[in-house]
Amino acid sequence: MKTPTFWQQKSFASVLLLPLSSLYLMGLTFHQNFRKVKAVKVNVPVISVGNITVGGTGKTPVVSALAESFATSGKQVGILLRGYGGKNQMPHQITETNCATEIGDEAKMLFNQLKGLPVQIWVAPNRAQAAKRAERAGCQVLIMDDGFQHRQLARDFDIVVIDGEAGFGNGFVLPAGPLREPAHAIKRAHLGVVFGKRKFAFSTPTINVDIVVNEDDIEALKDEKVLAFCGIGRPQKFYDSLEKNGVVIAETQSFGDHHKFTEIDVEHLLERAEILGAELVTTAKDAERLPATFRKKCKIVRIRLAEEGMIKI
Repeated sequence: MKTPTFWQQKSFASVLLLPLSSLYLMGLTFHQNFRKVKAVKVNVPVISVGNITVGGTGKTPVVSALAESFATSGKQVGILLRGYGGKNQMPHQITETNCATEIGDEAKMLFNQLKGLPVQIWVAPNRAQAAKRAERAGCQVLIMDDGFQHRQLARDFDIVVIDGEAGFGNGFVLPAGPLREPAHAIKRAHLGVVFGKRKFAFSTPTINVDIVVNEDDIEALKDEKVLAFCGIGRPQKFYDSLEKNGVVIAETQSFGDHHKFTEIDVEHLLERAEILGAELVTTAKDAERLPATFRKKCKIVRIRLAEEGMIKI
């Protein structure tokens, strides 16, 4: 899904949708209060990593960095994901044999990134059920992805991730703007993690972090021109990161977030790359959704939190 351009600033279209935003807020308030009363509590610490805007803000690198930090300190870590785009309805611990169509692209990417560490990755629409299963499986700390609005599971520490460049758009909630809930909801969080140098005047403590690309992946693109493509929340962030690291982009192709690549997509990308004489390059998350034979023809660029931005809890 591509986000509407009117979400970036107040306009006639956004103001026209404000009555629907009011209805959305009423439903959200009822749902959250109901879920809060019935929140499940487990006997291990639960850390939630979420946001208050629609689209990619950088939650996954934060989840990955936290999991790696706890795992390398000797903890058995469990990551809880909804498994967006997957098929599992009951709690399922990911194994090597699972593919992205079953468990979701983010879950598979995290599994590959954290392979070899004491990290279990669980997917389920009901993350409270997944938390119970992960606890029984020996997890000593749980990290819930996209959990700020998810009240079924009680948490001990809430992190809200903010894209410093995009901010909060026009400041309206859905569908008039990009906010899942009003910006003042950040006061519920224990920590705000802002990508980039932008400063926000929150009462909640905040830190600024940066994303870096894998140096080996960039080195493999040296002296090449590329056709960069992706289906993530904010494609321009990916393209900017490539150019910032000296990659020459001949053309870009953007798809909706979590786009399922079809044979027509593949044929089109291969044709354009041949015409341009360019290498195909995409993100690690997109790579999980590519047909295996096509994936081998693409260069993958991975990202991570910069070392100086590592989050300590």
